[in-house]
Order: sequence, then structure tokens, then C-alpha cells
Amino acid sequence: MNILVGTDGRSAAEVATDYSFRLTKALGATMYIIYVVDKNSKDDKEKRIKTGMRILGRLKIKAAENDVEVTTLLEAGRPQETLVEAAERIGADMIVIGSSEPGKGKSKKSLQNIIKSKANCTVVVVR
Repeated sequence: MNILVGTDGRSAAEVATDYSFRLTKALGATMYIIYVVDKNSKDDKEKRIKTGMRILGRLKIKAAENDVEVTTLLEAGRPQETLVEAAERIGADMIVIGSSEPGKGKSKKSLQNIIKSKANCTVVVVR
């Protein structure tokens, strides 16, 4: 079983990642963690890449502390499309993402809905 976890470094993504560590161990699954550098963002691209590398590096250490082996992916694109494409490419049986935080607007909610509607595998939204 392959589990793909989407992260952006926010607290909701942390909760989803922690859940995925437990799930991966319980199922004996293979875990992938993806950070997508949004190509449409107006922020400095190099800064976003470094942020993604830092977050993925920290999560790789946390995975080792939880006795979970992970493969990290740093990709560029539109987050919802890139996450679904990565899931298909690695043969994911499940995508795990954090829930949107109250008051954070529609963009995160739209991300969840788009992933759930386009993914060809189970999508778990962790609260």
C-alpha cells in the first residue's frame, strides 16, 4: 500500500502527517510526503523551494523518529493537480491531507474538494 501525504508546513498538515505515520506503521505501507511549490504564487520561487526543502527535511527526521521510512517529493505546479498527478505516478492507494482551518478562506477548501473529486484513490482529510 502506498500513502501520499500532502504538506504545506501548516498545523493542519502536521496533524495529517502525524496521522499518516501511525497509519503507515499499522498497515506496513510505503509513505511519500509531497510539498508542492505553487507555480502561480507571487512569492519568490527560490524562497518557496528552500521552504519546501526545509519542511520536507524536518518531516524526514520526524519520520525516522517514528520508525517510518519515507520518500519526499518536492514538485512545482498547481497544488491540487500536482498532488493528484503524483498519486497516480507512484500508484498511491490513499492521499492524506489536513483539513482547512476555520476562517482561512475558500482556497484550502477548494483544494480538498478538487483532490477528492479528481483522485482515483481514497482521500482522507484529517482534522
